Amino acid sequence: MHGLLSKSNLLDLVENFVFVRQEGDKSTKVMARYMQFRASSRIFERVINTLERKEDSRFGLIWHWQGSGKTYTMAFSAWKLFQCPGAERPTVFVMVDRKDLEEQIEKDFSFIQVPIEKIGSIRQLVDILRWGKEENTLYLIEFLPSLATKSNLLRANVMDLLYVPRSVFIL
Repeated sequence: MHGLLSKSNLLDLVENFVFVRQEGDKSTKVMARYMQFRASSRIFERVINTLERKEDSRFGLIWHWQGSGKTYTMAFSAWKLFQCPGAERPTVFVMVDRKDLEEQIEKDFSFIQVPIEKIGSIRQLVDILRWGKEENTLYLIEFLPSLATKSNLLRANVMDLLYVPRSVFIL
């Protein structure tokens, strides 16, 4: 309890991990569980440290189980990155493999008040990775089966684009 309620953690919790979710005319206050707070804070810390060249952590894995709040963990992480000037107007991608998950993400990410765009083709994905946008944007990628069937050359080119010198995050 002491760790979560330390001054810096408590301020971070109130600033970045409590929000009001609107569903129709009903408002619900949502607050991160400790595991979501910890995972989102670690994601944020690793991204910022990598951008500041304090560490070279291009990839990471957060392990959650069914019903643990993975969608909110991603939303809290995206929110914190969008609010941080050091993240340099990040581009955030969320890959989904089911239509119901896409709808859940659209609903649960609504509190971050950032435009959500859907990527419908590999060409659109490549263009966004190559050119980016000036404002914060969150992109939903519905798993594109055609991506898995394209040539190794196309896959290699898309992977090369993930190393562009700007803030691109896939949650």
